[in-house]
Formats: sequence, structure tokens, C-alpha cells
Amino acid sequence: MAFRPSAYLVLVPVLLFFACSKESEPKESGQSRPLTFDEAVTLNNHAVSFMDQQKVGEALPLFIRLKAGAPKSTTARFNLAVALLNAQTTDDAARAKQLAQCRSLLEELAGEHPDMARAHFTLGILFDYLGEERSLVEKSFRRAWELAPTDPDCCYRLGKVLFEKRPPQLKEAVQLLRTAVKLEPHFIGAWNTLALSLRRLKRPVEAKEANRLFALYQNAKPSMGKTFAVVYNQMGRLSEVIRSMDHFDGSKPKSGPPPVPLTFRSKELAKAVSPAKTWPDALQCSKGDDVRGFLTSQVAPALSGGIALGDIDGDGDLDLFSSDGRGAGRILLAQDDELKDVTEASGLAAAGGDLIALGAVMGDVDHDHDLDLYIYGAGRNLLGLNDGKGVFQFTSEFGGGDALTRSAQFVDADHDGDLDILVANELTLPAAGSPAGKDLSYPADFEGAPNFLYNNNRPTIYEKNRKSGDEPPFTDIGERTGLRGAAQHTVGLAVFDVDGDGDVDVLLQNDGSEDRLLLNDRLWIYHPAPPELGWDDAGGASGACVTDIDQDGTPDVLLSRSTGNSAVAVWNGFPNAARRRTDMIGRPALVWSGDLDNDGDPDLVFSDLESGDLVAVRQDSGEAWARPGILAKNLHARAVAIHDRNGDGLLDLLAADSSGRIVEFINTSQSPLHWLELSLKGKRELSLAEMWSNTHGMGASVEVMAGNRGVHAFSSTVSGPNTSISAPLHIGLGTYTNADAVRVLWPDLVLQSEIDFKADRLHVYEEINRKASSCPVLFKARSDGSGFEFVTDFLGVGGLGFLVGPGSYAPPDETETVRIGSLPVREGLLELRVVEPMEEITYLDALSLLAVDHSEDVEVYCDERLGTSAPFPTGRPLALRRPFLPEEARNAKGDDVLEDLLHEDRRFVKGMEVDRRFLGYLAREQRIALRFDSKEILAARPNADAHLWLILDGWVEYPYSHINFAAWQAGVEAQALSVDRKTSPTGMWETVLENVGYPGGMTRSMALDVTALASGEFEQIRLRTNLEVHVDRVRLAWEDPSAIVRSTQLGFDRAELRFLGYPREVLPEGRKPEIYDYDDILPALSWKTMGGRYTRYGDVRELLSHVDDRYVVMNHGEEIVLEVQARRLPPIPPGTRRTYFLLTDGWCKDMDPLTAAPDTVAPLPYHRMGGYPPKHVLETAPWMDTWQTRTIAPTFPRGR
Repeated sequence: MAFRPSAYLVLVPVLLFFACSKESEPKESGQSRPLTFDEAVTLNNHAVSFMDQQKVGEALPLFIRLKAGAPKSTTARFNLAVALLNAQTTDDAARAKQLAQCRSLLEELAGEHPDMARAHFTLGILFDYLGEERSLVEKSFRRAWELAPTDPDCCYRLGKVLFEKRPPQLKEAVQLLRTAVKLEPHFIGAWNTLALSLRRLKRPVEAKEANRLFALYQNAKPSMGKTFAVVYNQMGRLSEVIRSMDHFDGSKPKSGPPPVPLTFRSKELAKAVSPAKTWPDALQCSKGDDVRGFLTSQVAPALSGGIALGDIDGDGDLDLFSSDGRGAGRILLAQDDELKDVTEASGLAAAGGDLIALGAVMGDVDHDHDLDLYIYGAGRNLLGLNDGKGVFQFTSEFGGGDALTRSAQFVDADHDGDLDILVANELTLPAAGSPAGKDLSYPADFEGAPNFLYNNNRPTIYEKNRKSGDEPPFTDIGERTGLRGAAQHTVGLAVFDVDGDGDVDVLLQNDGSEDRLLLNDRLWIYHPAPPELGWDDAGGASGACVTDIDQDGTPDVLLSRSTGNSAVAVWNGFPNAARRRTDMIGRPALVWSGDLDNDGDPDLVFSDLESGDLVAVRQDSGEAWARPGILAKNLHARAVAIHDRNGDGLLDLLAADSSGRIVEFINTSQSPLHWLELSLKGKRELSLAEMWSNTHGMGASVEVMAGNRGVHAFSSTVSGPNTSISAPLHIGLGTYTNADAVRVLWPDLVLQSEIDFKADRLHVYEEINRKASSCPVLFKARSDGSGFEFVTDFLGVGGLGFLVGPGSYAPPDETETVRIGSLPVREGLLELRVVEPMEEITYLDALSLLAVDHSEDVEVYCDERLGTSAPFPTGRPLALRRPFLPEEARNAKGDDVLEDLLHEDRRFVKGMEVDRRFLGYLAREQRIALRFDSKEILAARPNADAHLWLILDGWVEYPYSHINFAAWQAGVEAQALSVDRKTSPTGMWETVLENVGYPGGMTRSMALDVTALASGEFEQIRLRTNLEVHVDRVRLAWEDPSAIVRSTQLGFDRAELRFLGYPREVLPEGRKPEIYDYDDILPALSWKTMGGRYTRYGDVRELLSHVDDRYVVMNHGEEIVLEVQARRLPPIPPGTRRTYFLLTDGWCKDMDPLTAAPDTVAPLPYHRMGGYPPKHVLETAPWMDTWQTRTIAPTFPRGR
């Protein structure tokens, strides 16, 4: 039956702001109409959603209104305190008032509720921030720790306070810090303090090991360190707002309507094509029999019956792959409420070979917005790339070896935006005709097989005939990642974030040996989880299903078990041990999960492996389970796809057995409850270019707030044993007709929260479109006195931890000279603003203003660019005489592009072909051939020592670290601008300068010394690169140093660090690149924040006056106000004019998941460090205690 949604809405994420004027904003102490419980719940949900987006300014008035309407509510008071603590204002008096009210609320709550760990912990943070006596800080954190001894933040905060007190508290500090890192191994702040504590206790060996682990986690993985925060979502779990309302009005929680019986109407959609088989646990291969024949003719058919569901042909209906035990399976298209067999037309019949399919998974591996297919079973598995119409190009090249594959999954294992292929193999298949040397029992007597992880190299075209030597689309990295395994019989996969750190972990379910839970360290390394987490269970395994059984926001797992074992429900207790139950099923069974009655709790469907019955079990509330109900007897289902097949809002079932028979179970339950469905769409830059998350957001975690509860779901390509569903997520809402907020943590760790979703319809939820990082940006005063105008960004050359390959980072250049041009005098001042609008931080060591007085007939630029090879830029001013423009210009296609290059007009050279896979890369090398009048240029040379310069106006689309990582995997190497010349005698191109750099950010002028061209006449010069360098204007000019009359360098009279907000990005004339509008400031954006010590607000002139490794550390949303008294500059001499430059020294670092140490301010950069991350970590220095007094913990969006 075709999938027909009853309603269809497209959600286009926007930044939502509530306009609350001072007149309309409710006063906390004033009279306010009491809120009903339901009104309070909705108001709290909206405010919490804004807090998730870090829009504290939007949440604060809502919490004020909530507290005024529900003054006795614990939730309202605590959440208001958290919002007040995190409010950002530059008004000292207003800030003092906010903090005083925050303190009053927290002390009130701590007194009323002495067992409320949240109140004590947050009070400790506030006392620490206010600089109160350390005894008060210690008292609050100690009480919080007593109430929550397994909370890593409590352990760390109390341990850190005791560390400051030194002996005899150091020993207790060490115990607490060891507990913190045991609970959360990536807690780098705890590792650092632990190392220092051990050093003070004179335990050098232990200190060295703690420091090693500190450096390891800081440099090799986005860390989970948490120290202190005054920005929401950065203070530890106990200082996050409470997401559900307490019953402040004395009312009791609403009880929904009584549960209704689950009823279904069945219909056979596809008849059996082979005899049905029982579960193969008792099968025997007799001595002398063909072992491969036994496995392919008896075992594999008995395990077959998998299904994969998704829109294969792009018509909006859900089509089907089915395995039937006979061959590579069938492809069935949904047409007119029937299933049409198109196996032959799809290409599968011809490509199947001797594969006996068990199942398949669907997902978009080649980024063309259609569903591809990976079919697994006995033999070499098949990868099929879809042409969008249901015709596949199949290959067995990435087939997981000649093996019996029991499970496979598409997953973004390395968080680079594309789907990789994880293959779980149970057995190695021997060669055909190999006789058994003795009687063999399946599976115990058969040799296990290694697993495979095929890394997606993201080739430009997944074509049928690759050229010899081309990089293959996928590379097996199972061995290097630790996923390969040994000789275990791996039969199931569960891919989920068990430890809540944002990356995907893997549970390998092994038959006959212990399961293996592998925790992801990123950059292709997985390590075994500690045994005490309780996942290493042994038994007869047969598949896994990830769900959230208890709806606490952490993924749990249903483990299917074969004959002699009961299926198991495993509750994820991280950081504590997992908890198990078998009584809900009590039988050996294959298990799937879905909310069959829309009450918000997942129900169970299982296939009894002994009786063959298909059974449904309803979860009524908490861990109460209804009596199992038999849906069909003796079905022996091997796969069950749970989805809404007829669009009525109730989840139906599609069950398949090993014979190829498919039965539809339409849900006829009389449930009055509501629902919504979410179709996730991963963000794609430049329409077809770089993807941040994969096309369908596989790997995302979702929370839907409906009333006073959150409903959680996880997006995956696998939905249980032998079952894959690529369809919208179905969320039961209970009695609620509206979801107040939907919160999605995308696979690229973007945390997105939107409000107000109507029930009983489908919503398309698109990943928020954002550019996460660039560089700090510079504004200068407008000459008309109206405000500030955008100049450019800077310090792109000083990017820290910029990944160019695994473990390899580009060396930063901390100095940059920024050309300002003219600068007006306003009220006796020269004014600039340095703003950090992006999801990154800036380390500024020195800033000064350079005024260059020069002859009126020259232009002054600077020797500046992002240099990638010699000659490296010096930053010195260049006085350039008459510029020579090209007479002819053609791009790589031969198109005339001269008009694009003659003027600085934001009209860039046309003809670039961007690489659809990698933002910032080109599919084909950009080549711009320029013809100059070389005779005229050479004749104008002022003297034999004069230098010839190429000045290029343009900008670059920076590739991020994870993009470079993905490009490296695909064998693509970045090539910066090179300069070639063609001379008349040879007519051949020869390279003059190779890979020398490009404009270091947004639109700017870069200079390149091309004096080598002047060694003789040249017919043409050519610029070439495979990076996305947009060229606006090009000219050649001779340098005349004598034209500079005087240069004056001044420090700033005012340099004030303060919070500003976020200038809005705009597109002048509708053309890229975006620039920033200082007149349009957004109060907040949903950026993550690096944890660590930031510079306190106020006067920072001392830090910026000299290059001395004492620097301003500024967070996003902050600015430095720069002013110089114009009278300090000498008068401009007659016949000259003045050009201004900003001399900068510093670094910036973004939060790309693969940037070195992207979640923390540390390790701190310094001059002569040789590279980043530095080999020697900069220790805490006395100046930091004076200046770096704002300690903020990292925002790391967690799945729970």
C-alpha cells in the first residue's frame, strides 16, 4: 500500500525571536494572572527551546512570565535562576541585579529543598563566579556531591576546590577527580587538575600518566571537559534548565484515556516463492558434505526473509526489497496499492550472481538524494547505486569478503557528512566443493569471519568503469579502527551513542561469545568499553534493535536471541552499568519496536523462534507491559517493518518470512491519541555541494516536547533484525494536539530546536543553514558618521588545528596586516571594531594601527595572503605605481572573462566547477589565462632592483577540517594558486611559482611577488588552483618604496572587550560572499562554545600592546572596541594621502569536530610553538589569574 500522509508541512528553520518590549514584559514582583498547569507547561517548553538555542535573551522574559504566573513552582524558579545566571548584558548595574535575584532564588530553593542537588550545584557555580569565600563555594559543591556522587561535574567541581586548598585536601581531591574521569573519560578538565594534584603530592609516575591522557583526549578527540559556565548548556547537567514542570498547583498528573487493545487486519501482499524454513539452530553438516553448499542451501535460506523499505523510484510511495532464500532477493515497487516485481528491470537479477540474500539496508551513499541499496547474505554482498528511478548499478567490490553476512548498516562512522558501510560477518564461506572433515553443528563448529567498515571516499562520480589507479569509492578500514574483530560470529549491529558524547558507538552482537561494545574515539579509532558497563553479554544472538524503552533520552537496545535463550531488553545506564530484563518477552525471539498506540511509549513486536507466532506487547506506562497479543500464528517472521502504511496516523506492520511471503498488518486499534512524523533533511551547502549531515539525517537524535513530557527517537538505517526503513520518524504525542518544541541533535553535532508543531501531520525538518566558522571580522567607522561598515575578516592565516590529513595540521601564521584604506575622524577619534560572530574563539596578542603617508599617485597595499609555500608574505606595505590590467582573459573553458577582472565590483570570474563532495574544492582545476602587454610592463620598470607584484582581489571558500579529512580519504589534495607563464619562443606553459597561497578569507587584496616574470618577455601568465578561489580583479604593478613618505604605528587609546551580539550576514546585490551588517545585531545564535578561561570584560589595552604571549581570549558574540586619538598622528603632508592598516598578531580556532582540540580554549597557543597542537602545553601563568577570569565550560550537545 502506498504511503499517503494526511497532511504535509515543510519546516524551514528560522531564527525566532519574541519581541518583548519593556512595557509588555511582565514584572516579577508585579501582579500577574496565575497560570494554569497546561499554560505553564507550554511556556516552559518554549523557553527551554530557546535555551537550547542559547537564545537566553528570548528565554528570559518567558521564564519571568512563568515565575510570575506560577510563583511557587520549583521548575519556574530554578529555570529563571539559570537564565539570569546566563544572561549577557554589558550594563553593570543590570547585571548585578540579575545576579542578586539569581542568588536569592537559588538560596530560597536550597532552603526549601535541601535534597535538590541542582540548587546546591548551581549555587556553587554562582558563588564561584561572584568570587565569594571559598568556604561557601566548597559547602555548596560538597552538598551537591553528597546528593549526586556519580555526577562527574559534582566530583570535578568539589575536587577542583579542594585542589586549590592543597594538603591535606589533595588526597580527597585526587579521589574525586579519579571518579570524575572514570565516569566520563573525556573530561579533560578533570584530567588536567588530577595531573596537577598528583604532581603536588609528589607522585610523578601517576601525574605523568594523567597528563598523557589529558593531552591525548584534548588533542585527538573533541573533549568533554566541563569546568564552569555563564552561558547556558555549558555548566554541567545539574545546571541545565528543568525540562518538565512540577505540579505547582497541587494538581495530579493527567492520566490519558485507558489503553486500547491493539488490533490489526492482515492481508497477504506477496506469496511464498520457496518453502518456509524454521530457525537453523539445530542444522547439521555431515562429514563429507559440501560445506559451502550446506551454508548456502540450508542455513542462509533459513535465515532469509529480510526487508528494506523506502522510496526507491522517487514517486513518494514506499517500495520494498525482500529476500526469499532463493537468490539475491526481489525489488518490489508500490503501485496502486499493490507490489510490482521489478527485480529484472532494476538490474538486480543480472547482478545477483550466487549471493543468497538475507537482508538489505537503504540510504543515500552518493549524495544524489535517492536511496541506494546494500544487499547482504551468503556470498559477496552487493552495493547498488540508484539512478533515482529504481534502476541500480550493482557491484560486489565492497562485498565484505566471501562470507555469511548477518547484518549491515549505513552509518556516518567518521562524522564527515557521508554514509559509510558497516558489515557484520558471522562465518567465512569455504570454497565450493570443500568437504566437511567431520560432523559440523551450525554455528558453533564453523569459523568466524572478520567484520568490515567501508569508508566512503566520496568520489565525484560513482561510475561503472573507473580508470586504473583511481581512488575506489570505498576503502575497508575495519582493521585500523578496531571494528574488524577476530573469529567471533557477529550476527547483529547496534549503532548508537551509548556515552552521550555525540559520536556513534557500536555494539557487535556475537553468537556464542561475549558481545563487544566499542566506544568511538573519532578519527577512526574505537576501543572496548569497560566491562563494568555491563554490555559484554554472551548467548545465542540473532539481531538488535535500538530504541528508548523508558524515554529518558538515552538509547536502549533490544537484543534478539535464538533457541534456548530469551530476548533481552537492555537499559542503557551510562555511566553506570546497563540493566537487563527478559520477562517482557520471555522467549527466544526476534524483536522490533514502535509506538503502536501513539501514547509516546515504544511497544514491542516479536517473532517467536520456537512457535513461529508474531506477537505484540503494549507498554502502558513506565515499565508496565500488557499481556502479549498474538497477531498471527506460525508465521515465522524474519523481518518486521513498523511504519504508517495508509497515512491514518497509526503504525502498521509489514512482516516477511523466509519463503518470500509478505503479510501486511493494518493497525485498526481504536486509539484516540495524536502523533506527528518528521522527515529529516541534512543540510547541504551550495545546493549540491558540501553536506554537513547525510541526506536523510541518519544518526540524528530527536526529542519532541509535548506537554510535560519529552518523547525521544533515533534516526537509523536499520530498525531491527533484518529490517531497514527509510521513512519519516513517527512520534506518538498522547492526548496533545500540538508539540511545543522539537529538538534535533544532528550527526554533525548541530543542536537545533524549533517550536510549535501541529499534531497529526508530517513535517519536513531541515537542518539549520549556518556557517559555523570563519575568522574575526573588522569594521571601520563610516565617513558619513552613521555607524560602522564591514572591512573584511582576518586571522584566517592563523587558524589553529586545521586538519589537512589524519593527525596532520596546517601550521598557523599568527601575523596579518589588514588593509583598511581610508578612515574618517569622528569627534577626534579613529574608530574600529573587532567582532567574533562565528562558532569559534580568537586569541589576540597584539593590535596596532599603521598609518602610511604616500604620494597621491600610488596605491599602497601590503604583502599579504594565506601563504602555503615560499616566498611567504611579510605583511609590509607596498607602494605600487600605475597598475597594468590584462588585455585578454580566458577561463579553462576558453570563455572570455576579461570584464570580470577589470573592476572591483563583486563580479567574479565565471566558469568554476565546484566539487559537489567538498565545500571549497573544485571538480576541475580553475585556470585563468591572462595576456598582458609585457613590453609595456618591462619598459616601465623604475630600476633594476624594482619588484613586480601581482595584486588579486577576491575571496576563498574555506574548507573545514572535516571536509579536508573527507577529501584526503578520497585522494584529493588541495592545491593553492600557482603562476605559470608562456613565452613566445616555446609557446609552452612553464611554472614560475607553485602552490603559493590564496586570499586569506573574505574579499580582500592579496599580493604576490612575481618579479621572476620580468626575466624576459612573456606572452601570457596563468593562474591555476583546485580550490574555490573567487577572483574579482587582477593587475600587475611595480613597487616604488620611495613613494612612502612616512609610516606611523600607534597603539590604541581604547581597547575594550565586551559582549555585542551577532551582526547579521547579508548578501550585497545578492552575490556571495556574505558580509556582516553592524547595524543589525542578533542577540544570540545557537553556537556551541569552547570550554576554558576567557578574558574578563573591560579594558584590555595592556594585553594588546605588545607581542608577549599574553592575549585576549574572546568568545563568539563579543567585540573589542578600538579607538585612537587622531591628534596623535602627524598632519598629512601636502601632495600625499594616507592609507591605514591594522597590524594583527593572534590566532583563531573553530569547532569543527576534526579540528585539533575543538571544544576547549586549551591547549593555549604561543609563539615558537612549532605547530598546533603544541608539543609542550603552556602552563598556567600568573597573568592569567588577573586577566583570564571568565571560566566557561564547553557546550557539547548531548543526546540526553
